[in-house]
Amino acid sequence: MKKPVTYRFKFKMWSICLVLLLCAIYIGHTKKGADKMITFYDVTASLEPWGDFSEILYNGYITCYEIYEKDRQEALKLCASGEYSKEDFDLWLIRDDVPVYPPNQRLLLRTGPFYVDFSSDLEYCSEAGKKWLEEHCPEVKFVHLVKFHTPELHWEEWDKTKDEPAEWPKGEVEGYIINEPHSQTCADSMPEFYEILPPRLRPEEVTQKLKENENRPFVFKIDTGEVTFINQKGMDMLRESWNVENLKFKPRTMEELRKEWHLY
Repeated sequence: MKKPVTYRFKFKMWSICLVLLLCAIYIGHTKKGADKMITFYDVTASLEPWGDFSEILYNGYITCYEIYEKDRQEALKLCASGEYSKEDFDLWLIRDDVPVYPPNQRLLLRTGPFYVDFSSDLEYCSEAGKKWLEEHCPEVKFVHLVKFHTPELHWEEWDKTKDEPAEWPKGEVEGYIINEPHSQTCADSMPEFYEILPPRLRPEEVTQKLKENENRPFVFKIDTGEVTFINQKGMDMLRESWNVENLKFKPRTMEELRKEWHLY
């Protein structure tokens, strides 16, 4: 015969459930509070002083050899057929001095010889920048970039107080690079460059990781996006040690990102 459930037993069970519920609410509020309190920064181009023109001059861009070679072969085929001439294509696309690289080789297109050690969105860095990141951010990985197309352009000597650049590109803004001839001498005078691959965190990991690494630079991405973030210590040390005139640091919190990126 079963024992009857007493009111005292029921009261004890309800008390336990209530305590567990209150603990869950407390933990949730604590997490939300931490999400509000811890500030980190997304890193983008400052766009000073000439907007998109400044961004392409400071950074250039990265592409993949497999994609480039496919487009190049198609362009050369059209030229050979007489349907188009080489003048119809961007200069970099019809080069006949292109080495053979592995399909996934990453290619850097940028002007030279002037450069900054960290690109405007921390997409890549110089050899010196890589050493700094290796010392302070051991979780970051790197991919070597081939200095594939490097026109010589001394734009750093232009008057940055002017509203417009001293020279306009041929065609679109990328014309500073893709419509000018490659200079191997210029490329050789520059350091090696490396694509930066920060760790990717799930949204629920970010706050804890920032707490764990608050006393050293910490760079990361959130697994649902391509924006690179850096913590307060990292931003301060970059500003103290490097020329970061091309970087813009926007303060963020996880509470803000959850709403903006719909991270639930």
